[in-house]
This record gives sequence, structure tokens and C-alpha cells, in this order.
Amino acid sequence: MKNPDTWRRKRKARDGSPREPLVNEIREHYLRETERIHGVRPAINFPREGAIVKRLLKAGVPVDTLKIHITRSVIGARKGETRLALINILTSFQAGLQTAQSQPIPPATPGIPFEKIIDYLNKKAGSSYKPTDPATMRMIEARWTEGYRLEDFYQVIDNMTAKWGKNAQMMDFLRPATLFSDKFGNYLGAVVTPVDLGIMSRTGYESSLVLDEWIVEKRQELRARNQAEAENEKMDIIPFEKIIDYLNKKAGSSYKPTDPATMRMIEARWTEGYRLEDFYQVIDNMTAKWGLDPKMMNFLRPATLFSDKFGNYLGAVVTPVDRGLLSRDGYRSSLVIRSWGERKRRELEAEGEEGEVYA
Repeated sequence: MKNPDTWRRKRKARDGSPREPLVNEIREHYLRETERIHGVRPAINFPREGAIVKRLLKAGVPVDTLKIHITRSVIGARKGETRLALINILTSFQAGLQTAQSQPIPPATPGIPFEKIIDYLNKKAGSSYKPTDPATMRMIEARWTEGYRLEDFYQVIDNMTAKWGKNAQMMDFLRPATLFSDKFGNYLGAVVTPVDLGIMSRTGYESSLVLDEWIVEKRQELRARNQAEAENEKMDIIPFEKIIDYLNKKAGSSYKPTDPATMRMIEARWTEGYRLEDFYQVIDNMTAKWGLDPKMMNFLRPATLFSDKFGNYLGAVVTPVDRGLLSRDGYRSSLVIRSWGERKRRELEAEGEEGEVYA
């Protein structure tokens, strides 16, 4: 009678490939990884695990994929619990296959790049997921229907491989079932910190955040100080002395450029956009209009000239009467004569044009 163990080792799978060597390869991989990571080589007969591995291999799961997930399970397990972790990962694989086999492959929405998405995930995470897996296709299609596109899937994969790729407890979640779930939007907007990239420790990163906050605060203080200095500088360049000296010269007065009320009024007009030549023009206009009028000459003062009527004074018309060149009655007569002359000129021009037409 044949030895049953010998018969099992030599038995072929239905597809013609030897099954037992691959199971032994998986078993040896588990033992080596456990010894490498935890320093202990466990004693294991591998009966239950071997049976699950055979079913997975028969279903087409690549050996490399199993090895990767076994390594991750060993890394994430505590010492002495690696076999339990191994059984859990193999059982979850088996459950996933049973679910996939019981559900038909959904009709794909045209244009969804399933293969590109899964290939990119496999490349970034070192995995071997299939783009034709029904559950994976359904999740990708659901996100695609929500409006996400290829670059969004790439971004999610980049974000989460950066955040979880070096975390033994989280790297198993770099899978379509997690990444392409209804939390896709959260993963898309996830912030990858220097801690995630392994550039900085968590303590160092928290210290850097405090430092960044301090820098922002100091930058705001500096900006406020510069703004205040700019305003002070702006006030310093207002030519108070030139304006008041010109007024004193034109009106024969003795106002002080350092008088607070005078400075406030000049500064108010300066802030409105008026400049030195405008102040000179106002002084010229109003000294011409009021300088010969005993009742009005007292208003040739900063409180009047630089008040909120500054714009009116700037646009005032200085007449010959203001300059003392003509009496008021004479000025009125001159206006009448000028108006009559303009009217006659227009009449003559109109008659000339008519004569040319008749000619």
C-alpha cells in the first residue's frame, strides 16, 4: 500500500502544476520571516494553513502576493502570535475569493481605466491586486460615478502609501477595499506630513509646527511694524513747512507749520490725494479772491483754506474784479459786452456760411 504522505506530496493539481512545492515555499517564507523579524523560528505543522494556501493557489492567487501579505502580517503581529496573524490573513484572502466567486463581474462604465489604477496601486504598494476583481471594479466605478477621475485615484494612492507605507499596522489597508471606499474624499485631501515620509520624528514635527506658528506670528508683527513705519514715513514727507511758508508769504500772515490743528487739516487733505501744487493753487486762488476784501481776508487761514471745502477753493475762478483790475460794475459790463460780441460773431459766421451756400 502506498504511503499517504508520499501520495499527497506527489499529487498534481487539476491544472497540471505541482501544488505541494508551492505550499512548502509559502511555509518556509513564513518561518524565515518570523525568525528574521521576531528572532524565533516557530514549530508549525502547517496543516490548516497549508489547506487554505492550496485553495488560494488553485484560485489563481500569485505566490508573491501571498508572501507580501504574510510578511506584513508577521510584522504587525506580536511575538508569539504570528501564527494567528497568518491564519487571519489567509482566511481573509479566502473570504474575499469566495465573495468574488459568488458575485458576477459588473458591467464596467466605458472609459474607466481600471487597469491603470490598479497597476499604479500595485507599483506604489508592492501588491498584486487584479483590475478585473468584481469588488474592486464596483468600488472604482462608484467613485468614478461621483466625479473622481484618474488623477484623483493617483493622488489617493500617493497620499496613503506615503502615510501608511512605513506603518506595519496600517500597510495592510493599502488595498482597494479601503482606498476606494466611501472615505475616498478624505484620503484625497489627506495631508502628508514629514512624519509620514520618515523625514522627521513626531516630536520633531510637533516642534516644527510650534516653530512655524511662531514664525507666522513674528512675520505678522513685522508686517504691522513696517506698515506703521510706512505710515509714519508718509506723514513725515508731507511738506507742512513749505505749505505754511507759502501761505504766510502770500497772505502776509505768520502761521506755524507745527500747529497740531493745522497739521491735522493738511494731513487730511493729503490723505485725500491732494499734493503740494494743489495747496499752492488754493492759496493763490483765495488770496487773489479775498486778499483785497477787508471782510474776507481774515479767512485766509489754514482752518478755512484746508478745510473740507478745499476742493471748491481749488477750482475757484479768479476774476479781474478779484485781482482789482476792474470794478464789479465794470466787470459785469465787460461780461455783457463779451456775451454780445460772442453772439454777434456766431451770427456773422452763420450768415457767411449761408452766403457761401447761395453762391
